[in-house]
Amino acid sequence: MIEIAEADPKDPQIADLIKVHTAYGDAHYPSESNSHVYLEEYDESGVVLLGAWKDIECVGIAGLKSLTDDHGELKSMHVLEQARGYGVGSRLIDAVIEEASKRGHRRLSLETGSRDASAAARKLYEKLGFDYCRPFGDYTDDPECVFMTKQLA
Repeated sequence: MIEIAEADPKDPQIADLIKVHTAYGDAHYPSESNSHVYLEEYDESGVVLLGAWKDIECVGIAGLKSLTDDHGELKSMHVLEQARGYGVGSRLIDAVIEEASKRGHRRLSLETGSRDASAAARKLYEKLGFDYCRPFGDYTDDPECVFMTKQLA
């Protein structure tokens, strides 16, 4: 059973997962196209991080950053390879949507990569009702990036 709970970036398991996430992005995309939050940036980032726990192991993370009163951004979405295919990503995104709704956000957007390395993520976002959109917030057009958004109820 997977339990979703707020995650502390200072927890060693969470810190390790953040490092895995950023290393994956750094390995597949040029640095100027990466917008992930590095471990040492979390205190200043404004990102609320959620973790997916299977027993005592954190197998995935996803964050929420408020952009405006009614617009949030899904950040730092990552599921460990061995936990993929079991619905962990969907559960995390549902939890982020729930948190965004509690905060009064009426829209949730995200930025992900355009390469094959991010194809599974894009497919998941599409399945969960995210539509492709123009860059939002401080983002600009970048051929390495894809932008998606979802209206919340």
